[in-house]
Amino acid sequence: MKRFFYWLAPARGIQYSFRSIAETANTFTLRAVIMGSLLLSFVFHQSALGQAVSGNIVGTVDDPSGGVVPGADISIIDVERGIHYSTTSNADGNYTQTHLLAGHYRLKVMAPGFTDFVTTVDVQVDATTRVDVQFQLGKSETAITVNAETPLLKTDRADVSTTPVSYTH
Repeated sequence: MKRFFYWLAPARGIQYSFRSIAETANTFTLRAVIMGSLLLSFVFHQSALGQAVSGNIVGTVDDPSGGVVPGADISIIDVERGIHYSTTSNADGNYTQTHLLAGHYRLKVMAPGFTDFVTTVDVQVDATTRVDVQFQLGKSETAITVNAETPLLKTDRADVSTTPVSYTH
């Protein structure tokens, strides 16, 4: 350690005059400032490399029986900033959304035949938040279209028509 700081000290055997003492002091100060700056830049540089500013949301989408749901649409909305992210679940039912700023998010997962899953999620800096989704079966909707036409047979009256009908053979 003594050898490392040796270059900071003035050289030995120098005849000191007022001028040489001032030059030596300036040299010593300059060396100390340079060494301190290098040391501080190294310390702050190393700590800056470890800083993270985002988090992640991951999860698995399952149906009521526990089977995975591939291709589910996932919508993630940053409530505070209004930023919208979209992704889909993969073949294994897993989804991942990375690089989310810390904050409050609204997560909505949709798939045909299931009710929409909606929840709120808090994302922390340099953390992964897991939100597993288990869908509930949706209501099946059947549309019936009725066309109103004049019936050929009147069932509400017992009238007999007296209009002759002609048949040609």
